[in-house]
Amino acid sequence: MRKIEGGIEAAGEVYSAGVSAGVKTQGKDLALIYFPQAATVAGVFTQNRIYGHHVKYCRDLLNDYEKFHAVIINSGNANALNGLEGYDDIGRIVRNLCQKLPIESEQVLMASTGVIGERLKLKTMDEGFMQAISELSKEDSQAAAEAITTTDTVIKQVAYEAEIAGKTVRIGGMVKGTRMVHPKMGTMIGVITTNLSLPQNFLQRQLIHAVDESFNKMSIDGNTSPNDTVFLCSTDEVELELSREVLYHFSDILTRVCLDLTSMIVADAEKSTKTIEVEVNGALVKSDATKIAMEIATSSLVKSSLYENFPDTGRILAACGRNPDVTIIPHQIAVDIESSKGIVRICEEGQNEMDNIEAAEEILDDKEVKISLYLNIGDYSSTVWTCDYETEQRIN
Repeated sequence: MRKIEGGIEAAGEVYSAGVSAGVKTQGKDLALIYFPQAATVAGVFTQNRIYGHHVKYCRDLLNDYEKFHAVIINSGNANALNGLEGYDDIGRIVRNLCQKLPIESEQVLMASTGVIGERLKLKTMDEGFMQAISELSKEDSQAAAEAITTTDTVIKQVAYEAEIAGKTVRIGGMVKGTRMVHPKMGTMIGVITTNLSLPQNFLQRQLIHAVDESFNKMSIDGNTSPNDTVFLCSTDEVELELSREVLYHFSDILTRVCLDLTSMIVADAEKSTKTIEVEVNGALVKSDATKIAMEIATSSLVKSSLYENFPDTGRILAACGRNPDVTIIPHQIAVDIESSKGIVRICEEGQNEMDNIEAAEEILDDKEVKISLYLNIGDYSSTVWTCDYETEQRIN
């Protein structure tokens, strides 16, 4: 597996553009992704029961169709909580695009991100399509990756390739997200492309697995967005016999792409100074490890103490024991703090290692920090990603 330049264009016949269509007050806000030969598409969406209008629209289409020619993404307006008009607006936008491209309306997917409760600007978006179509390119997806951003400070895209059964398989992706990020998934919009031909049901299973191992294991502020969307699109250019080995290697690359994009989102989190990797080891079952890691990652007390570079063992262990449905033995727990500055144990057999506090404070003064918690009662582990943030809480 090798990281390569670019993002979604890595999959081959993928054309994209990003333009300013007046949805936001400034900057690019309309991305168009075009598959001339039609792509097989799978999708996963928010599990928030209040969801944006595009979520229902795309769920319905993906239930009925497998092949799609285009994906529209606008930023600056979530098109959520707009009643029937919000759903109808999508239909109008799609029909306007189809008048300019030789495609049918059922071959177009759409996603929106931004302010909730405002109607989309149909006229300016229609004008934006003219420019976007004229600027479609398969050489560079940078403009499209920029157009999907809202409060992001950096463009987030990545691509990998690997030799599988004698053929070069590529997967590229782009994503946006800096806040309202919490499973399941949370505000994030992502598009991932691959040149490997897979049936839609296979793509769906692979995408669900990769998302569960990445985007669904991050939390920035504990708020789940109504608009979360990730599409996985296959250009069907590389055909291989779908053996267990092929699917294993494809899953490995896809998960790597999603993990890299996850790291970019967490690193770009608003009002944070460091990214936090929380690893829980030695659980009786994997689900316990994930639940405990997420309890730590979502604790405002833990996050605020890390912002202060203070290794508050009590807050970490309190978060560890917060979920009544997991199995722990308090006197067997150990905790390490790690960064590029070193590693130190702050808890052994459930007791605070006071002599190591000063060293831990130095280690926490870094941009990337890892908390490793050892339950020492089983063989299962899980990792989630989060960040610190400043709150009104003060260290006791």
